[in-house]
Amino acid sequence: MGDELWRLEAVEQARLVRDRVVTAREVTESHLRRIDEVNPLLNAVVRRDDDAARRRADDVDSGRVTGPLSGAIATSKTNTDHIPWPNDNGVKALRDNPSNGTAACISGMESAGLVFVGRTNTPAFSLRFHTGNDLHGETWNPHDRSITPGGSSGGAGVAVATGMCAVAHGNDVGGSIRFPAFCNGILGLRPTMGRMVTGGTNPAGRTGTSSVMATHGPLARTVRDLRAVYAAMTSQPDPGDPLWTAGPAAAELPVLPRRVALVLDDGAPIDPCVRESLESAAHWLQMEGYEVEVSTIPRTGDLFRMWKRIAAADITMLEAMLPGIDDTSMTEVFTNWIPTFPSGSREAHASAMKDRDELRTVWEGIFADTPLVLVPSLASRSMAHAEDCSAPDAMVSLEERARWELNLPALGFPAVAVPTGFDGTAPQGVQLVAPSFREDMLLDAAEAIECQRGPVEAVDPRW
Repeated sequence: MGDELWRLEAVEQARLVRDRVVTAREVTESHLRRIDEVNPLLNAVVRRDDDAARRRADDVDSGRVTGPLSGAIATSKTNTDHIPWPNDNGVKALRDNPSNGTAACISGMESAGLVFVGRTNTPAFSLRFHTGNDLHGETWNPHDRSITPGGSSGGAGVAVATGMCAVAHGNDVGGSIRFPAFCNGILGLRPTMGRMVTGGTNPAGRTGTSSVMATHGPLARTVRDLRAVYAAMTSQPDPGDPLWTAGPAAAELPVLPRRVALVLDDGAPIDPCVRESLESAAHWLQMEGYEVEVSTIPRTGDLFRMWKRIAAADITMLEAMLPGIDDTSMTEVFTNWIPTFPSGSREAHASAMKDRDELRTVWEGIFADTPLVLVPSLASRSMAHAEDCSAPDAMVSLEERARWELNLPALGFPAVAVPTGFDGTAPQGVQLVAPSFREDMLLDAAEAIECQRGPVEAVDPRW
């Protein structure tokens, strides 16, 4: 069994360790061998401390570390504080930038007993749909080398998909959990804005964009793992984060109807394979007792402009930072993309925030009758490897195809990426959106799809 432990989900790994069927050291060694085997091809895990992982596993086996996920294997993303690792965010100048502490969401994972085997790659400043940078290099999709692994949590997505870890920490300001989950054929949860502690370790504070849209969240191969790691990541409160809220207790949540609004037409092109994924997910939900109705969402045109309107001021400042960041691909992407942004003036930002509140009201009205909305992940079959810097207008095309990934964070509602299968070598999937603090409904619906579709298995590189 020792050579196959990397294939297991985190909940099962922890059960085997708890029942003394295997040791946490055996689980850890299995994953370290797996990283040795596949990471040289994929470059997902970019920092390791094998001895620290072994010591942590020994602490689990001795009883010094306990928790519901004790002995299961995880990674953290290299743009988030996690002592003793640097927080380099994929930037050469930050290669040795020390973590100021350990982020509360990662502390929660540690308190649950998880063993961390490394840090995963991200694009420079975590600001691309693709993962690659001049510090750590390119990350590759295990299903097809010509397809992007996604970004910015692309290293996390690849590590989970290939069994280098059972679960991974990621974060999302414009698709950075959900898009890599889609690209790698796994699950990714973006929680309600404010539900996950995201401040407290960065003394510089957050910009307007991140304070409105940035959150941490988990990636996993099974809903059971996603549920368990989400609970761990939200278990550590932090009064130092003024945006954090505990959210209602499970017992306080009302029972809502299991109704789903299926969006097949949003006013922009959708590839036939994407429509097929949406219809498959809808069918599977119906098989599990959900009511599904084809619907249209009002003001999608306004929604699909919202991320750029809110982010415009920060992106304008980013232009002056590009020489200091000194990352070849990031410079190319944003030199081409920044001129397409609207005004970043105070008046423009205030207007965007007003329209954001109006859109939230529209969606709250939808949720009052239909608590779940089923939408595309990417509106095309896939995104090519490093496509975002393949041509001067590449990002204009990509932002249109990734319109749901990019713009849903502007509303702050929780969303989950759910795999549905493959179109050739390209993983396919959908997104579900729910009212604030109803991650339970998202996870239940994702589990219903999983029951019909079958579980996601860890894969070997297929090229």
